[in-house]
Amino acid sequence: MVKLGLQISARLENVEKLEVCGEDFRYFVKTLCSNCGEGSGDRWQYVAVNEVMEGRSGSRNAECHMKVKCKGCQREVSLFILEDSTKPYIHDEDKPEAFQTILIIEGRGMEVTDFDFRGGWSVKALNSTTIFENVDLTDKEWADYDEKSGDSVAIYDLKSKIVKLK
Repeated sequence: MVKLGLQISARLENVEKLEVCGEDFRYFVKTLCSNCGEGSGDRWQYVAVNEVMEGRSGSRNAECHMKVKCKGCQREVSLFILEDSTKPYIHDEDKPEAFQTILIIEGRGMEVTDFDFRGGWSVKALNSTTIFENVDLTDKEWADYDEKSGDSVAIYDLKSKIVKLK
């Protein structure tokens, strides 16, 4: 089993934090079988915190958040989102655009190789109580206007990477 961290970085303008909207948020990922190396190709699959299913029968790790049968080796492989591992991306003046881990996944016979941002994000403005809901980050950037503070708010240069954790 391998622990993987989904990390993101962004250039934030008047944004305090960026996070997913609830436990039903779908993290769209591409995967790779750890046994035979077969990948999901161009196909995106999703994993969500609130979607728990039964894992391999007879396994001590009986629950998972995504389960598939590898097309290459026919093994049943799965992903498990570690409890309380979802975190927001927080504005950090000392380290702007630094990568931060927003999710930790345990791969059971499979690894995550890529992430697609899509919609369903929540953005908290830096100098007010304004929260923008269901923000679509498909284009890896977003901008709006905060009427409470009179500031523009924006996210630019959105990037993601998957890192192996110890």
